[in-house]
Amino acid sequence: MARQPRWLGLLRLGTEPASPPPPPPDIDWLYPWVPLDDPEHRAVFNAQLRAEIGPEHVLRRRKTAAIARVDGLDDMLFLLDGGEVAQVHLTFAKQMERDPRWPRTAIFPSLEAWSEAVMRPDHHDWTIDGGDIPV
Repeated sequence: MARQPRWLGLLRLGTEPASPPPPPPDIDWLYPWVPLDDPEHRAVFNAQLRAEIGPEHVLRRRKTAAIARVDGLDDMLFLLDGGEVAQVHLTFAKQMERDPRWPRTAIFPSLEAWSEAVMRPDHHDWTIDGGDIPV
C-alpha cells in the first residue's frame, strides 16, 4: 500500500472547518489560480462549503480542505481524503443547497491530474486573452 501524504491526516469531516496545511510544495500555481495561504481564508471557505452542501451532495461525507481559488471568482479547490481534489463552484447561498448538483463539483484523482486538466488550460486562456497577471 502506498504511503499517504502527511497532510491527509489534517483533513476534517463534518461541519467543523478544517485548518489545512498550505498546498503541497511540488505544484507551481498558475494564474488565475492562487493558493490560500492564510489559515483564516481557508477556514472561511471550508465553512462555506460545509454550509452549502446538502445531504445528497457528493462531498457530504468526504473530508475536505480548501487550498486554492480562482482570483476574483467563486471556483475553489479542495483536497479530499484519499488524495483526490475537488474543484467546486461555491454559490454563496445563505442556506444549504437542496439540489445535490450544487455547489457544482468536479472530482479529480490527484492534484497533478487537476493541474493538467484545469489549471494549465485556465492559465493559457488567461494569457491568450491578454489578461495581466498580478505580481
